Amino acid sequence: ILRANLAMFTKQGSLLVGWAYATRRAAQLGPDHVAAHQVALSSWLVFALIMDGVAVAAQVIMSTTWSLFVRSRDDDEMLNQEGEKKEGVMQDALEEKNDSSSSPSRCEVRSLTHYMTNASLLQGLLSTLILLYLSNIVPFLTTNDISVQKHLLQILPHVSRQQILVSLTLVWESLVIGGGYFTLLACGTLSSSLLAVWKIGLAGSIEEIWSGGIVVLFLGRLVTAFVGVLDMYFGLFDFMKGGSNRNGLNGKGAEKSKKI
Repeated sequence: ILRANLAMFTKQGSLLVGWAYATRRAAQLGPDHVAAHQVALSSWLVFALIMDGVAVAAQVIMSTTWSLFVRSRDDDEMLNQEGEKKEGVMQDALEEKNDSSSSPSRCEVRSLTHYMTNASLLQGLLSTLILLYLSNIVPFLTTNDISVQKHLLQILPHVSRQQILVSLTLVWESLVIGGGYFTLLACGTLSSSLLAVWKIGLAGSIEEIWSGGIVVLFLGRLVTAFVGVLDMYFGLFDFMKGGSNRNGLNGKGAEKSKKI
């Protein structure tokens, strides 16, 4: 539990540092830049919170599904070890159990991942279309400053096109949290946040912050979550689980411990 808490603290802390640095850089560029940044961030946050509903459901369902799979897998391994010392009826029972319980559990994990991925793509596409429509309205509803309106007209299309990326990242991260991959997410988010901070520091305008640094932040998180999803599919990277899966932490200790 302490390891998972430390990993999630690292993940959340590095993510908040990335967002805070983006605001700091916008403030350095000028009052009109930071004003436009705050409006764009608020608009982004509205849609992110709505899309996070699917992510919450993904984490809760995956936590239960993955916990059952891990428990079944560990039971099979223990019975297989005992079965090596026995013959006859015991071995037949082991083979029947392996055929009937382990494979369907892995299939359920894959089926849930497919369903939630499709849901994230759909809601991301809907958010993109809605925000693209609003991108020509929001600037004039939120401010009378012509300079800020100009920046918003350039920023909001970038925010709109990021919605599918954001939606997929939130859902995949939730699936991976449900699987107990806390250390993997912490390392990936920390790395992507540091890279995003470097990219934001090079930005010469608020447009470059959103089209460069923020995109890097979410791309890094998406790649990290994808690695976790692959492992849940095929079991390729056991060394990145931090032991949480085999200790059953994901079943009872996986909480909604991520920040947008």
